[in-house]
Amino acid sequence: MEEEREEPVPATGLPVGIDLGVKTLAVCSNHSESHEHHENPKALYAGARKLTRLQKKLSRQEKGSSRREATRKRMARQHMRISCVRSDAIHKATSSIVAKAKPPETRPTLIGVEDLNVSGMMKNRHLARSIADASMREFRRQLSYKCSWYGIELVVVPRFEATSKPCSRCGCVKQDLMLSDRVFHCEACGHVVDRDENASDNILMLAVSSAERVNGRGGRVRPAVFSGHDPLKRQLKPAG
Repeated sequence: MEEEREEPVPATGLPVGIDLGVKTLAVCSNHSESHEHHENPKALYAGARKLTRLQKKLSRQEKGSSRREATRKRMARQHMRISCVRSDAIHKATSSIVAKAKPPETRPTLIGVEDLNVSGMMKNRHLARSIADASMREFRRQLSYKCSWYGIELVVVPRFEATSKPCSRCGCVKQDLMLSDRVFHCEACGHVVDRDENASDNILMLAVSSAERVNGRGGRVRPAVFSGHDPLKRQLKPAG
């Protein structure tokens, strides 16, 4: 079914940076001291015990029997439930971030996300199941079309940009930061913050300072509200 949608009104609110993760589904930063956390339901872990029990029961039943078919349908319903719980959490998180029920002046003018190498992250056998359960690619897909619906610009930060190790306050890079370190301690300025909150602040700064959105004089290439005057680079006039 095709549906015609009206041209969205450009949003003019504060920009938002999003850090996706496994422990917390998404941490959002908008230049304020408080950060918005969207919890990960971990649907696969919650339903894994029942799936294991049903799989054992299925393997011991005779092929072609009616009881085996009933067990197979119960397994399918359990897989469907896990998928629905995961999808519901992502829909609620993305809808809350784009603020679809609020006026354009309160919606974020842009949203910055990191270009994650999910296929490469899945090669870590200790985190593969958790990464797959978080469904980061689906989160970005939903965020992409919802931003186009509500007049929000989506900026993707390149995957090779450092977001976790630099300090969001002074910029000092902490090279010895481990994956198990959940709290970021800056030895240069003494800034202490949650690891995911620090990464969301860095993603926000990288998205806002993107070279594709700023011209030679620092003006916005695509202003949220057109005032009638485009920011143009001043050119030197020839002598005489």
